[in-house]
Amino acid sequence: MRTVLAVFSLVLTFLLIPLREVNGDSPLALARRTLASTGVRLERAEIAVWGDVATPAGPQRGDLRLGRRMAWALGIRGPLSVERGPRTVRVSGRQGDLTFVLETVDLAQGIRETVFSAWRFTNRSPGEQDALSVAGPLEELGLHPEVAVDLVGSGPGDLRSGERSFLKNLFRNEGGSEQVGVMTGPAWFVAGLVPQGGPPVLVSGREVNLQVAVSYDKGSGATQITVGAPVISIHY
Repeated sequence: MRTVLAVFSLVLTFLLIPLREVNGDSPLALARRTLASTGVRLERAEIAVWGDVATPAGPQRGDLRLGRRMAWALGIRGPLSVERGPRTVRVSGRQGDLTFVLETVDLAQGIRETVFSAWRFTNRSPGEQDALSVAGPLEELGLHPEVAVDLVGSGPGDLRSGERSFLKNLFRNEGGSEQVGVMTGPAWFVAGLVPQGGPPVLVSGREVNLQVAVSYDKGSGATQITVGAPVISIHY
């Protein structure tokens, strides 16, 4: 199941484009309310941030320096891993439940793209302070990270009966509608836009700010539900 979610979310990540600002609940508040409406028990959560950095074309000598600054701001004090390819530099570090990655790619005609991501796992119900602990230090460096929250829960039995209707009802309960739906093996992934959610992102040409995945594990006899706002994170 983790592989299925990761592959689907990886595809979405390359399509994520932050859109207009809207007034609404934080990603955490929306994800928490949506998961609670399913009646399942929260098992784990992830707070993730991502964004890009304006970097000039040319040598990549500054990437390690920038990576060190960002890692230090996040409280990562251990050594950083540096991986260099013909056109890429990847700087990463980890401390406790927090992981950080900065990656630069030299594109055609001297164009460079530098993106960053950081994520923190927890086995308890996260609070707004957990999100601020990841996004806040990067904002203080002048960056503008997007924030995503994943909440994972499970309940006994096979809750997939009428699964598509079940997912649609989650969006209807929030006054929104399903925008994008994908079935991958035993799992359904649905993304949609709800009016009280946070700023949307663009997925397959449609605005979404809430994503839900449902799957049944025969081994444990339980149904797993993952809620992501605005989408399920790549790092799940």
